[in-house]
Amino acid sequence: MNEQFFYNRPTFPAQLDMAHPLTKGLVGCWVLNENDPSSMRAWDSSPYENHGLVTGALGRWQGRTFDGVDDYINSGNNPVLNFVASAFTINAWVKFTSFPAVLSQIVTRGERDSSGYVLMVNNNG
Repeated sequence: MNEQFFYNRPTFPAQLDMAHPLTKGLVGCWVLNENDPSSMRAWDSSPYENHGLVTGALGRWQGRTFDGVDDYINSGNNPVLNFVASAFTINAWVKFTSFPAVLSQIVTRGERDSSGYVLMVNNNG
């Protein structure tokens, strides 16, 4: 008998079916649920392996806690992440204890012009 297990969150390594239509063009997937929350790596589940180096963000079993000041994850300079010349989507699940009073960067790459991209949030959500 084949057993199938379903989870309400990704497990490590994340179960990505790269043949599924929703993963077409996927260049990075950091689920931040590493087995070892003290790990300083954020593992990329995509085939590109853009693993990130964690600075400051505290590990938890289901994510990371960022202080909003100087915590971040650096996923390197793989050219596959330079996709601003075409349409793209960035998705992030973020939980705030309170909304920041100023713009806070969730995802950023390069400069906030034609050479980069940024996903930000402010106190208006």
